[in-house]
Amino acid sequence: MREENLIFIISLPRSGSTFLQSILSNNDQVNTCSEPWILLNYANQLKPSLITTEFDNLLTTEAFKDYKNKFSDFDFEKKLKDFLLSLYSPLNKGHKYVLDKTPRYWHILEEIKHIFPKSKIIVLKRNPLEVARSIFLTWDVNNLEGLIPYKNDLLKGPWAIKTFEDKYSSNEDVFFLKYEDLLENPDNISLELYNWLEIPFKPGVLNIEG
Repeated sequence: MREENLIFIISLPRSGSTFLQSILSNNDQVNTCSEPWILLNYANQLKPSLITTEFDNLLTTEAFKDYKNKFSDFDFEKKLKDFLLSLYSPLNKGHKYVLDKTPRYWHILEEIKHIFPKSKIIVLKRNPLEVARSIFLTWDVNNLEGLIPYKNDLLKGPWAIKTFEDKYSSNEDVFFLKYEDLLENPDNISLELYNWLEIPFKPGVLNIEG
């Protein structure tokens, strides 16, 4: 399993990532599974500030950094990368790509780009107001208080995505896409994505019902 075999779809929740995942995996070259959240399980090593624990995680990170510094020939980042790739390897057998669709990777966009610089990243954007509207309609949220669990997605997520786009808009391994454009023109955008991934495109990939 190599990082070149990885595709990430990153978005706010309720932004069409499942629809895009279905389109991209409706072939024999891309394998995927729901939302694995693999990297977020190890986010304290990728981005320590994300983790809230009963102990001081930042202090723990500093202590572990001191430990790593005692062994200059021990490449922890490579070991971590190899370990994370091994978690994806069961999906890689017989397929060109493994697709990880985990919207909340917006928390660690920069970290993913750093540890897997040769992976493919698709950032799927949607108007945050439409995201909030979809949350209301889909997840049985009946009032503004019900949006509190999603406040980071609605307030911090768009900024994180915009910052990432400003930095990587010309990077050939990153593809930025609007959900509204995908809905309006699925054929052409799907073809463009398939060409970008260098996998054969057939019109049938849009037949994703069931």
